[in-house]
Amino acid sequence: MGLAAGTVTQGSRGGRSPVSERAGAPPALAIARPVRGDPGEIETGIEYIGKKCDAGDSQQAETRRHFDVVAEGLRSQIQLDAEGVSAVDQRRDRFEQQVAEELAETRAAAVNERVERLESGRA
Repeated sequence: MGLAAGTVTQGSRGGRSPVSERAGAPPALAIARPVRGDPGEIETGIEYIGKKCDAGDSQQAETRRHFDVVAEGLRSQIQLDAEGVSAVDQRRDRFEQQVAEELAETRAAAVNERVERLESGRA
């Protein structure tokens, strides 16, 4: 006892409202009010809704897989970046140590030179 897709039904307030014209929608889903009547038509509507839910679950699973792939790629990139930062830190530490050693050597040489000058002037 359902209506065909594209028909117009009488609304509860007396106004006219268009019924869904969704392509491929079974007649049970293409009406503005609940279906009363043919159990086969109701069963067809239930199957249609089930298929739509399954399609939604499938799309959700695909989106989740895509997100997981993207997240794994980001993890890999972050790991590479962290290793690069660590390498730069080690190079900087070695450079600072080298500069400190050279500065100490330079200061020691300057002090030795002053001492030699003072000793040579007194001797």
